Amino acid sequence: MDEATEQRGDLATELPSQYLPAVEYRDLPEPRGLRTYMGASVILLATALGSGELIQWPYITSQVGIALVWLSVLGKSVQYFLNMEIERYTLVTGETAVTGRRSCGS
Repeated sequence: MDEATEQRGDLATELPSQYLPAVEYRDLPEPRGLRTYMGASVILLATALGSGELIQWPYITSQVGIALVWLSVLGKSVQYFLNMEIERYTLVTGETAVTGRRSCGS
């Protein structure tokens, strides 16, 4: 954290900035409390996102059998690691993964 404080105002030259302005070094903001995020919209969003896994996989298992349960474990594991990497990229660069994908030349 000391390095980021010392380099405040300097531009991060290790990040590509072909389509976006160059990124400055800044300190991370203080984390917010959990109560700040808890609200009706968060609960509805979590229910909507989780309902696919909670409804779809038991239905598939009941129709096909337990032979495909490993697909559920594989899918949830890949989803977890992919989401964590996207989150880390967004925290480091300050841009979304979609914008970052475009700026990498793809």
